[in-house]
Amino acid sequence: MKSSALPWEFLATKNNNAFESKLPENIMFFGYSLRLEQVIRNVLTNAIKQGKNGSIDIFLDLKDNKTHIIISNQGDKIFKYGLPYLFHSYYLGKDHRSGKGLGLSIIKYLITLHDG
Repeated sequence: MKSSALPWEFLATKNNNAFESKLPENIMFFGYSLRLEQVIRNVLTNAIKQGKNGSIDIFLDLKDNKTHIIISNQGDKIFKYGLPYLFHSYYLGKDHRSGKGLGLSIIKYLITLHDG
């Protein structure tokens, strides 16, 4: 898992972001690996795009016998009025830069399929 963070660290630093990952090797999780990879790729891409000159963190944690993947950035904030719509299909935030507004709705669906 740690080696899979290396390309993201490169992209983050290229975009003037600090990058920190805490990915213990002893945490295992089960699921559809291609879809989980898609989730992580989409969320990290969004974090890098929105987090210029900030920091991006990715952590794995085990709580209540479930694996939690936590990705955060210190980039542009999401406006409070946009939060209820964040995972709706085709929703684009006020200051969106690119995209069609599908990424986060697909991610939510994929996480729900994994009981997340």
